[in-house]
Amino acid sequence: MKILQLLASQLSNPRGMIGSAILGPMWNRRNAALNDFTLAQLNPHENEQVLEVGFGGGYLLGRLLSVVTKGWVVGVDVSRAMAFNGQVNFHEAICKRQLALCLGRAEALPFADEQFTSVCSVNSIFYWDEALRGLVEIFRVLRSPGKLVLTFTAKIDLEKKWFIPYGVKPYSGEELKAMLETAGFSQCKMERGEDRHREFFCLMGWK
Repeated sequence: MKILQLLASQLSNPRGMIGSAILGPMWNRRNAALNDFTLAQLNPHENEQVLEVGFGGGYLLGRLLSVVTKGWVVGVDVSRAMAFNGQVNFHEAICKRQLALCLGRAEALPFADEQFTSVCSVNSIFYWDEALRGLVEIFRVLRSPGKLVLTFTAKIDLEKKWFIPYGVKPYSGEELKAMLETAGFSQCKMERGEDRHREFFCLMGWK
């Protein structure tokens, strides 16, 4: 039981060699379809200011940097291991001030009000301590008009995973849509996708 708890805690906050060498690359492979879907729905322009909450292995950061060539990309994550990987993998972009990486939680984003034109997050929200508070924070740091794209594994598939009893909070699309509206987002809509691993949903909301 303690071994399972330890492994599950690595999923919510990757640490050490397990986080750096195993989880980051694994997430990049397994979540590629979700990240690609998110980028397509976000459809950022070259001069936007984009925030990714929970950037993990950095796959989506790399995709964003290839599009947002005249703006600014920022990533925030709770994991020092993921931040270190990002600093190594995106050293050139950081030096050119195209990318900034920060440690922080969704519920207390270390940014000023209305700093970003769009925000995205992929398979991160079920690790947040307070999902609604995190969405309120995202709303705060978004400019008006601004767009949130939130992509996540379907509840029915996530509930089959071994790590669910250890602090993971699966949500249905309708539950999260209601949270977005409570947080202040309007014109909320949801798209469905799937890959060989699972069904997933992509929620969009505007400020």
